[in-house]
Amino acid sequence: DRSIHFGVIENYNNKARVVGAMRLIVKSNLDSTPLPIEVFYPEIFKDSPIQLNAIEVSRYITRHEDPKEQSRLKWKLYPCVLAHIILKNYGPTYAVVEEPLERGLTNSGVPLKRLQDPIYVPEYSAENMPIVINTQKMAKDIRHSDPMAFEQHRKEPTSFIYY
Repeated sequence: DRSIHFGVIENYNNKARVVGAMRLIVKSNLDSTPLPIEVFYPEIFKDSPIQLNAIEVSRYITRHEDPKEQSRLKWKLYPCVLAHIILKNYGPTYAVVEEPLERGLTNSGVPLKRLQDPIYVPEYSAENMPIVINTQKMAKDIRHSDPMAFEQHRKEPTSFIYY
């Protein structure tokens, strides 16, 4: 119950391969352990701890040999993940990212706010920064550009969704 994993699987040469993935870590009544962002950036949350039902996005990756397809993969993940966040009434949504990913998310139209400048995070062996993502605005923006984007994700999944 602590984490939920999402994936995009492609049929390729008669085999299945994962080409996109994302994980949500949930802070809930069942497990109120601090989210990684709280551990890495305690000074941000010392006066106002992260509330229950907050989530942290992690392990977000898309990989494909076709750059255009790799760019499109995120639009397979985003509506599915956002629908789950909204269905479960999770939020706010946090992430710990490197500057190139922050730039890529911003350039893709993901409404986010940087909470602190990058610092070295030993657990990730990299300079990272904390962000918060406005999932309500993101969902609204996606609905505006594609009114049917969330249709197949409106209820709890009972099987795979095919694109």
